[in-house]
Amino acid sequence: MKIFKDVIKYIWIKIPDKTRRARKTVIESQDYILTRTYYFIILPKGKSHRADRIVKRLAVPLTLRDDILKSYHDSLLGGHNGIERTYHTIRYKYYWPGMYNDIQQYVQTCMQCQKAKPDAHKRPTPLQPLPVLDVFRRVHMDILGPFRKSSGDYTHVLLIVDSFTKYMEILPMKNTGAKDVADLFYNQWICRYSAPDAILTDKGQNFMSNILKELNWPDKLPSIAHAMNTSECTESTQYTPYFLVFGRECRTPIDTVLTEPSKVGPAAKQYIDKVHEHLVLARAIARENALEAQKKYKAQHDKRARKISYNIRDKVCWQ
Repeated sequence: MKIFKDVIKYIWIKIPDKTRRARKTVIESQDYILTRTYYFIILPKGKSHRADRIVKRLAVPLTLRDDILKSYHDSLLGGHNGIERTYHTIRYKYYWPGMYNDIQQYVQTCMQCQKAKPDAHKRPTPLQPLPVLDVFRRVHMDILGPFRKSSGDYTHVLLIVDSFTKYMEILPMKNTGAKDVADLFYNQWICRYSAPDAILTDKGQNFMSNILKELNWPDKLPSIAHAMNTSECTESTQYTPYFLVFGRECRTPIDTVLTEPSKVGPAAKQYIDKVHEHLVLARAIARENALEAQKKYKAQHDKRARKISYNIRDKVCWQ
């Protein structure tokens, strides 16, 4: 922990000798604590409504940063998310100086991400935002594929996403007939989360990453869903889908290795009351964030958009 040595020394021993250095150390030390296990922790300065979710972050030495970046980006549970999602997911649990720049460089130089980049030169049409509904009231569904046949004879994916929390299920399919889709949707979504008021589907071009085309890709679908469900939706709710559904953040394997074990929790009723309170607050804030994000995204999107009108008997190309 050489990079944090001044603060550690100040907390445990004494103030540094040099005046400017001493002043900087005293100011920075107010945000740091040391536990009995010598983990060096920084308390976050995030938005006030997130204070109930984030108690402390582990200050990471240089030797462990690559492990965290690989775990949160390259691994199956990482899912090769973009810069913003990867950064916001890591920053809730870990800290080191210049971490955003490090994450940006790491993601931008990821070979798999470079190969899977979408075409950014197409001109979109003006955006028409949908109304923000409650949890599991509206879902988005799409069929992706065909992909290389897996060992279990799966060739397609049924993707289902809750419109509000962005919580998703990614389900492998052998057949894409109406009955097969209906059975899978009923068994894997309705029986777990209840029936939605509306289902939106899009049978346009496939947009999933080439990662799905790897051998035995159905085995990786739960990991991809996990990566999306535990990443903050920076463009809309500003919460992770996992938190909006379960009222707490998910712990990954690397978290259990690097962070301290939790102390014995409160009584069951107190815990339930606390989770319920957090969920009510988080969902209310997420709804406001989603509405605000829709306005900003539409304004930004429509700057490059071109409204297209058609007349009767006009010829169009249907792709």
